[in-house]
Amino acid sequence: ARPNAIYFAVVVAALIVVFVPHWPIKAGVFLSVFVLGVLPWYVRNYAYHNLFTFATTSDFNQLFYKAVSVEAWATGRSPGDVQTDFAYELDQRLGVAGPRDTYDYNSIWRHLVPSDPQATRIMREMAVRVYLAHPLTYIVLIPMTLVKLLALSDPLKVFGSLKWFELAFNFGLYGLAAVGGFAFWKRREWISLAITLLPIVYFLAVPIASGGIQDTRARTNVTVCFAIMAAEGIGGLWRRRHERK
Repeated sequence: ARPNAIYFAVVVAALIVVFVPHWPIKAGVFLSVFVLGVLPWYVRNYAYHNLFTFATTSDFNQLFYKAVSVEAWATGRSPGDVQTDFAYELDQRLGVAGPRDTYDYNSIWRHLVPSDPQATRIMREMAVRVYLAHPLTYIVLIPMTLVKLLALSDPLKVFGSLKWFELAFNFGLYGLAAVGGFAFWKRREWISLAITLLPIVYFLAVPIASGGIQDTRARTNVTVCFAIMAAEGIGGLWRRRHERK
């Protein structure tokens, strides 16, 4: 039910088309089940909020996390101040702004579930404006985003030196996964490569683009894919070692 998964159905349908015999019926059944599963929530959001969407978090995250991060790094201002300004500007454009001194960084939360359907469009426009104003900063922040996604978990910070163990474990996992992916590619096991690599690419690309990333919890959707590839990598290294002997 996480909203970043909503468009992954298109990727799965594409895999069915490429790899599954007699794909029209099977892709049609898959997409029909998917639509029947999510459509009631679209209808519910339209009935309650006049927004025909699965979730409003994407536009909220783009503005109040990703664009705030880009603006703060590009200008040297504090993220809290930028969030305050964006919240005030958004209310101004919606025609509901109160006195400027009543706003602070907590004012962003009134827009998590916007009451005005125009809010999502305006948040997206404001975010894109920031990206276009600071494109280099947007690009430079991608590696930092990947570190948050893949390297360290915030809850483990309280354990001090344990973060170095986590860092070593994660990079060991990714290194073995790379070996496993190479093994799939070398043996031309395209299905195995597709069902592990494509989810990883998708579920990393979405938070990179939209923001709202906390830590490695955002990697949860594809941890099993990394594990499968890493297991294949371990198996490949083990076989290679015995072949040499």
